[in-house]
Amino acid sequence: PRRVTPLSGNNEGYPSPDASRVAFVHSNDAQPADIYTVSSKGTNLQRVTDSPLEAFGEQEWARSRYVGFPSHIDDYRLHARILEPPTLEPGKQYPVLFGPMYSNTVRNRWGGIYNRVQQLLVQKGYIVIQVDMRGSTGYGKDFREEFLVDFAGDDIEDIVSAVEYLKTVPYIDTERLGIWGSSYGGTLSIYTLLKKPGLFRAGVAAAAAVDPHFFGTDDVAIVRQPDTHPEVFLNTAARYAANLEDHLLIIHGMQDQVVPFKTTAALADLLIKEGKDFDFAFAPGATHSWSREAHYSRYLFGKMIAHFDRYLMP
Repeated sequence: PRRVTPLSGNNEGYPSPDASRVAFVHSNDAQPADIYTVSSKGTNLQRVTDSPLEAFGEQEWARSRYVGFPSHIDDYRLHARILEPPTLEPGKQYPVLFGPMYSNTVRNRWGGIYNRVQQLLVQKGYIVIQVDMRGSTGYGKDFREEFLVDFAGDDIEDIVSAVEYLKTVPYIDTERLGIWGSSYGGTLSIYTLLKKPGLFRAGVAAAAAVDPHFFGTDDVAIVRQPDTHPEVFLNTAARYAANLEDHLLIIHGMQDQVVPFKTTAALADLLIKEGKDFDFAFAPGATHSWSREAHYSRYLFGKMIAHFDRYLMP
């Protein structure tokens, strides 16, 4: 194998019929996707499209950097992507948002609604961090599969390790940390608040899988079956509901076809019985991909940002 695309970032390639050139879609942390071509020898790079409007270059976008730090529970070296304001104010300490949580998030690329939300959060004065926790690819088979049957277990310890790293950064206020994510990222967010109370001041869990009895057929590799691995099915969020101390917002679409709405409704009912104070934002017509439709995206992300502003901003 020989590298053909010379640009650092995310490159998706398509060879020409005669294999003499490769067309590829390229983006990075500072540049949305555009099309380039290059010879199969890696020479004669040409840019084909120039998609951003002129106003794009006039905007100050977040700057990114990539860091590595040790796990606090084993010998793994973890990696994170940090988005910061282009200019840091001297002497200021910034609140930090982890998210969106998920595996394989430490990527030099531009794209999607989550990227735009991250840019907005940085403009509002947050620093954003994403961590490649165990379950991520590119770090070996053990790292990729170690979270199986241990969902919301040692991968949460990887989040703790990231918090320990942030304590070494002088301009970060580790007393004002937030965490958010959707789907398994929502699972990580809510379980972190419940299993590590006080680590984060606020969290948002969207479309979160909170009961392994309702994990889908594609998640059998994660939880196996109740008759073979009954202990895994004891790891429900309800088991830790009494631990909630931090400010939680639950987001869920009532038409979620992957994670049943009734599972978070049942958890919410238990939190109420436990006397816990939390917030719940639901959308009657939203599916598991609740950010796909603009009106639900605007409404629910608005709730999320208002939640973090309320508890993390001065």
